[in-house]
Amino acid sequence: MQLTIGSKITFVYVLLLLFLCIFGVVILLNVLSVNKLFTFVVEHNVVVIANARQLSKLVVDMESGERGFCITQNDEFLEPYEKGVKEFAGLMAEEKKLVRDDPSQLKRLEKIEGLIDEWQTKAAKPEIAMARKVARASESADYLQDVVGKDVGKRILGEMREIMNEMVKSFEIDGNVKGEFLVESIAKAMIDQEAGEKGYLVTGKETFFEAYEAGKKDLELAFKALKDLVGNTHDRIATSEDIDELERLADIWMAQAVKVEIDLESKPKEETETEALEEDLLIIDESKAEMENVVKIEYGKRILNNILKIIDTMEARFASAENENAKILLISIAKSMADQETGQRGYIITGSKEFIESYKKAQKAFKSSITKLRQLNSNAYDIQIMNKDIDTLENLAKEWHNRAASPEMAARRTMNESPETIRDIAYLLKEGTGKKILDQIREEFDKFIKIEQVYIDKRYTEAANAANNTTSMIMILIVLSLMSGGTASFFITRGIVQPITKLKEAAISIGEGNLNQIVGVESNDEIGELALCFDKMAKALADAKIKIEQEKIKLEEQKIELEKANLQLGEMNIRKSAFVANVSHELKSPLTIINGSIDLVRDGVTGSINQDQKEMLDTAKNSTERLIRMVTDLLDVSKIEAGKMDIKREKFDMAELVDEVLVTYEKEISNNGIVLKAHIPKDIGSVWGDRDRLSEVIINLLNNAIKYTSKGGDISVELKGSGDEISVAISDTGPGISKDNLWKIFDKFERIAVGKQEGTGLGLAIAKDIVELHEGKIWVESALGKGSKFIFTVPRDLRRQERA
Repeated sequence: MQLTIGSKITFVYVLLLLFLCIFGVVILLNVLSVNKLFTFVVEHNVVVIANARQLSKLVVDMESGERGFCITQNDEFLEPYEKGVKEFAGLMAEEKKLVRDDPSQLKRLEKIEGLIDEWQTKAAKPEIAMARKVARASESADYLQDVVGKDVGKRILGEMREIMNEMVKSFEIDGNVKGEFLVESIAKAMIDQEAGEKGYLVTGKETFFEAYEAGKKDLELAFKALKDLVGNTHDRIATSEDIDELERLADIWMAQAVKVEIDLESKPKEETETEALEEDLLIIDESKAEMENVVKIEYGKRILNNILKIIDTMEARFASAENENAKILLISIAKSMADQETGQRGYIITGSKEFIESYKKAQKAFKSSITKLRQLNSNAYDIQIMNKDIDTLENLAKEWHNRAASPEMAARRTMNESPETIRDIAYLLKEGTGKKILDQIREEFDKFIKIEQVYIDKRYTEAANAANNTTSMIMILIVLSLMSGGTASFFITRGIVQPITKLKEAAISIGEGNLNQIVGVESNDEIGELALCFDKMAKALADAKIKIEQEKIKLEEQKIELEKANLQLGEMNIRKSAFVANVSHELKSPLTIINGSIDLVRDGVTGSINQDQKEMLDTAKNSTERLIRMVTDLLDVSKIEAGKMDIKREKFDMAELVDEVLVTYEKEISNNGIVLKAHIPKDIGSVWGDRDRLSEVIINLLNNAIKYTSKGGDISVELKGSGDEISVAISDTGPGISKDNLWKIFDKFERIAVGKQEGTGLGLAIAKDIVELHEGKIWVESALGKGSKFIFTVPRDLRRQERA
């Protein structure tokens, strides 16, 4: 069964669209899988690890409070102990809910909970009770009070606590958990030193110097780690600038890329083929705007790449500063941007409004995360003040050692005659039951956190594999699309060109006087109908020639038949022009989609690619862009022939327009080894006309100059203004044009054979029509071997030309 040309093209278009839809759905499912993995890591694993670290810190608080009370018998030390016990129970219940789907981790948390109960039962509560008894032993306490009654150590430790409390608040506001932990470590080290000192004061045994010296060593390490942490603190100003840039790029992306893509996808299609021919010219009117939107979409991809680069820079900065909260917020920002793009792409592929809702939700999440990150950065502690507090703490620790610990321990040596009053509590502290249990607790927390980290690494690996699979599918889609499109185009083109060639040969033969011609094209499409009409015409002419002398009476009838045949041929020509315009328009959308898909893969949005793949994609992109330019030229020619190319009347600066075009092509000219010379006076004045169409004229002339200028040659662009006209001249040092070809240089589909230059031969014809629509003139000055100079002039005020 023979198919018409329209049926063939429709079949190919539906086949390609089916390929795109199938692979689009598969890719979308992979993207959603990657998104789900990242979401689980951020909302589950990261929270679990943070809670585990907070629980470990609460254990330290409980231990420090309990030991401080045992040593000092001061009820103030019981506050962090009691607060830690209360908060530990609530946070442990929340943590168990988070890991309820992991029996091994849940069992480990239950073990830790049991160890905490055991520590309280076997160590904390008995030691606290014993400390209360010791507090009642007043004889030794009165004696010790006489020795250390000046309270120098208490005052110094009080000052240190105040400073450390402020530092902890600063680190809490900044979201730096490690900073809080290091300050708590300094406090614990001071408590350990004080515990060693007080243990000696209580027991009079030299073994307590080990705890004192260990605390002193831990204090030095904690101070060094804290100084390193503050020294690596992230740059507040650079972070603020990066946040502003992230927000600015996101706004640009949403305004200039996302909305454009959604608007393009939402544009209604033609309802019937019978209406397509009538609406075609209107669609052509919008072709220029659509091409500009496509450029904006590609611009949006570059913006997303810039956003990812800024996020990578900030992530490295926060990793160096060990600021976990900031890193979590940064992951949320990256996730929300990925969700926005997923919603946008999902809507383009499926047209479902559910993806729009997903996009809006991700947009709100992005703004919320940006606000939180900006607040976190603005609340960051002052580095100079923090360094000053660290130095003050260090000096106070030395002062405590010199003015309190050393004198008090010296005083205790005088008390060794009567140690019996503190013997029981000293025995409990020496036994170390609580320390053993707490060491087990810390070991279990370390195992718990390591397992959660393994889960995070595993999910990141799964996400990376899913991303790689998506990349492979996109490559398959591109290859299949190109192969299918190329094969279909080849057979359709051959099915059109071969019959037309036969028609041409038959027409030439008839023109030479040989009327016995049969085209011999057997097809049921429009060209077959044309060939059939042509055969009838040729037969009619042959019969007329044989019978012209014998049947002069029938001459008028033969003439009528010939006119009918010519009328049919003309109708076929009109249908052919409409067909070319329709095919050009239908090719434009899939070509644009293919071009955009190539950009996504080439720019690494869907994953990294190697150099060979990039070169193949560059070749495919160049071919696609060349097809888009050819289709656009055909659309413009159809529009001009139909008299439907209207021009806008707006005021603009001609010098600014020429500068914009030259900036766009400056890199291409330089890469081709061509020297660009421009004379663009800034005070040339304004022009009333169609800025975009005149820009197209300049681009066509400039492309023509680049195409025919060899490496080492020159291209000159000169802008002049005289009276009511402005002229633009573009000269090159190419091979030039002979006098025989000058008269047809602006004809449609005419190209002067100089080298193997590609193109449709429509650029100069389109430029001529646009200039003439502006009531202007265009011409060329050239000679062989002396280059070419194209000049066009337009009136400054097209409105005045129309009034005249």
